[in-house]
Amino acid sequence: MPDFPLPDNESERLASLKELDLLDTPAEDRYDRITRLACDVLEVENSAINLVDEQRQWGKSTCGVESTEGPREDSFCTYAILDESITVIPDARQDEQFSDNPLVVGEPHIRFYMGHPIHTEDQFRIGTLCVFDSEPREVSPEDKRILKDLAAIVDSELQRSQLNVERTRLRTQLEEAERRSRIDDLTKLWNRRAVFDLIESEVNRSKREGLQLTVGMIDLDDFKEVNDTHGHQVGDQVLRTTAQVLRQSTRDYDVIGRYGGEEFIVMFPES
Repeated sequence: MPDFPLPDNESERLASLKELDLLDTPAEDRYDRITRLACDVLEVENSAINLVDEQRQWGKSTCGVESTEGPREDSFCTYAILDESITVIPDARQDEQFSDNPLVVGEPHIRFYMGHPIHTEDQFRIGTLCVFDSEPREVSPEDKRILKDLAAIVDSELQRSQLNVERTRLRTQLEEAERRSRIDDLTKLWNRRAVFDLIESEVNRSKREGLQLTVGMIDLDDFKEVNDTHGHQVGDQVLRTTAQVLRQSTRDYDVIGRYGGEEFIVMFPES
């Protein structure tokens, strides 16, 4: 038996999560908008849309932290998906269940946590929208209502299908390990290899169906000076911000990738 509790419908829940085909996919602004809003409205340091896989937690979107991926046994969200109620931990250091949790005694030093389940179309709890902070906090009924409303928006996004045919094909044909290798770790965009495969498929489709296709190449001028003057940590943040701007400025079914270094590619199907 695992070192964490399982929902009664764990097998069906995992099957629904896999069918959603969202694990290990690039960041998307439609989800990032929600985590940013959660941080702003609830005035917390961090928020995340976490999916609870068989042995791990994986963050589809985060705000305030770069990643929330980790072992399922350490995940607060493992407990938040056990029922439909909102899970609130005002001070994890004072909580018997979580006081020695690695995420409490170490980074990101969680004290406060609040999580609401998110669902697939068939209403399986496949993860949470959660907020957390390094300071303890009490929540109000209004705080809970806001999180519940935001989680409902996540549910709506999960149940939409706005991916183009070729991106769907790439997701369904690749094994999980290979798909992970096609995501750029820094920007959470498709990497060069994945973008070239998508472009090749879309070019062939456009020729076959007589469609227009636009591909844009984007290069950050004088980027070396950013690294030389401010350091690579600032340079990495510039690249992450650029990726975020690109996601915000394109359609859901456009394809965005990091070509290499400070270069990006955007493909606009049917335009």
